[in-house]
Amino acid sequence: MKKIILITFLLCSYFITIHSQELGNANSVYSNQQVQQAIPAKNFEPHMQYNNGNVVTIKVRGIYNENNVRKVAYFGLTQLGKNIDEVNELMDARIKSVEQEIKKLGNSVEFFVDMISFVPIYEFETEKKLFNKRTYNEVPKGFELKKNIHVAFSDGNLMNKIMAICGANEIYDLIKVDYISKDIEAVHDALRKQANLIYTKMVENHEFILGLDFSKKRKQFNEGFNVAYPKDRYNSYTAYSSPQLNVKRKSVVTKVKKSPTMYYEPIYFLQEKFILNPEILEPSLQVIYEMQVIIQLTDPVPPPEPQVQVKIKTEIKKEFYLVNPQGVITKLPTN
Repeated sequence: MKKIILITFLLCSYFITIHSQELGNANSVYSNQQVQQAIPAKNFEPHMQYNNGNVVTIKVRGIYNENNVRKVAYFGLTQLGKNIDEVNELMDARIKSVEQEIKKLGNSVEFFVDMISFVPIYEFETEKKLFNKRTYNEVPKGFELKKNIHVAFSDGNLMNKIMAICGANEIYDLIKVDYISKDIEAVHDALRKQANLIYTKMVENHEFILGLDFSKKRKQFNEGFNVAYPKDRYNSYTAYSSPQLNVKRKSVVTKVKKSPTMYYEPIYFLQEKFILNPEILEPSLQVIYEMQVIIQLTDPVPPPEPQVQVKIKTEIKKEFYLVNPQGVITKLPTN
C-alpha cells in the first residue's frame, strides 16, 4: 500500500513539473500581473462568414515569418571633456577602437557614425560681496559630445560579439535594433501565391455546395499588407514570490527590488488560413497579408432606360376669307 501511494505521489509531482515547464513564469502565479485565466472555449470557434443569397465573400489571411533580414543595431555614446580638443580626442579613440574590432567580423558587417549633438556644460560659481547676498554665476565647465554608432549585419549570432566589443569600449547604450527584409517583393509574391491556391480550393468547395459556376460571375477584389516588427512584439513581467509576514507594530520591512523580464511574443492568429515559415527561433519580421473576394451570385438588375421625350413641332397654317355684303365668301391668297 505504501508503494502505491508513493508511486501516485511521484506521478502527480511529475505531471505538475511538466505543466509548470510548459506554462512558463510569464503566465504563472509568480508573475506580478493578474493571474491569466484559461481562454473560453467559444474563442476557439471557427470564424464564420455569413452571406445573403446574392453575395459570397471569401477571405484568405496569412503570415510570412521573414528570417532573411538585415539587422541594424544603434548604440549611443556620450563623451565629456574640458575643452574641444580633449572631448574629440577621447570620442575618436573609442569609436576607432570599436570600428577596428567590428570590421574583423567580416565584410558583410557595415559601420557608420552619426553625429548627434555637441554642447557646452556649465556649472554654478558662488560670489560673495561685502554688502550683498551670495550670488551664483554660471561659468563654462567643459563640453559634452554625443554620437551614435550604426552597425549593420545579417547573422544574428554576431549580436553578442558586437555587444562585447562595444562594452569593452564603455559603450553600453543599445538604443534599438531594426529589421529590414532583403527582398520584400519576394515575400509579397509568396503570400499571394499561397493565398491564391487556398482561394481556388475554397471557390471549388462553394461551387460544389451551392451548385453554381463562379467563373462568369462578377467579382470585387481587395487585398492588403501589414508588418509586425520585433521591437513592437515584446512583453514584460516580474516574477517573484513574497512571503506573508505578520510583523509587529513599528517593524521595518525592507523589500528587494525585483527585476522585470522581457520576452518576445510573435503574432499567432488562430483565424489564419496559412503561416509560411511557422517555426520561430529568433525574433522575426512578420508580414501579414489578407485578400478578400466578393462574388455576386445574381446579375444586378440593369437600371431602367431613360425615356426620351420627343417634341413634335406643329405648324399652324393661316387662311383668310372675305365675305361681301351679299354673303359670298371668297378665299384670299396668303402669299
